[in-house]
Amino acid sequence: MESEGYKTYKSAMANPLLRDQPIRKWTAQDQDDLADHLKHRKPGEENPLDEPLKFGKRALQTLNPTEDKLEPEEMI
Repeated sequence: MESEGYKTYKSAMANPLLRDQPIRKWTAQDQDDLADHLKHRKPGEENPLDEPLKFGKRALQTLNPTEDKLEPEEMI
C-alpha cells in the first residue's frame, strides 16, 4: 500500500511518550514551513495584545462587534 502512495495506519499509542523522545530543535526549514500568522511570534514571547482575549464566557467577545438585526447583504 505505501508503494502506491497510501500510508498504513499506525496508532498514536504505538509511539514512544514525548518525555522519552529526544528534544527536537527548530530548524530554519521548520520556521519557513509555518503559516504566515505564526511566523512573527516566537515560542514564549509575550502576548502582543494589550489585553488578552477572554474565552471564559459563553459567547466569544470579538474585537469587531456587529450591529444587531443586520441582513446578510448589509454586513458586507
